[in-house]
Amino acid sequence: MKRRSFLQSLAAVPVAVAIAPHVAAASPAPLVLKGTAAGRMTSSNGGIVTLRNVKLAFPRLFEAGPRNTDFSPRYGATFTLRHGDADTAELIRTMCDVAESRWGKGVRFKTNLRDNGDFTTNSAMRPLVIDRDRTPLTAADDKLHPGCRVNASIQVFAAELGPHKRVGAQLRGVQFVSHG
Repeated sequence: MKRRSFLQSLAAVPVAVAIAPHVAAASPAPLVLKGTAAGRMTSSNGGIVTLRNVKLAFPRLFEAGPRNTDFSPRYGATFTLRHGDADTAELIRTMCDVAESRWGKGVRFKTNLRDNGDFTTNSAMRPLVIDRDRTPLTAADDKLHPGCRVNASIQVFAAELGPHKRVGAQLRGVQFVSHG
């Protein structure tokens, strides 16, 4: 029997999946940012997705870090998404909508979403970083660490790098939820 990948198992998840009651009660109001980033984003929600109560990994939120030798330093983070989560399903649908609006139906593209649920985002500008009560956080506060739970606002975009079609995400903001 062939094992389904993370992305294949999420493709059929309805967006209306409810968040577990204990998660909804523990989470602060989700982070909502207005506006759009540069690029062509024409999905119904402007390509903006809020990932609620996700695990933070590899945070570069206060100082831009190196990506590769070919690119300038970027802010960013990796988020661990959950199977069957409504936000994960919405992210996948938004990626498909943005790709379809850019290249048409049926086009294959690469993403930063891995089969294990890790999703990597980057930004040239420093993202908004706030606490549960929406007060700004700094690196000295020492609240955001790998493994903590956060809400994240991202904007999905489509880009062509030579012959390669890619759908990525720009990190817009992070809100601390709880220690992991």
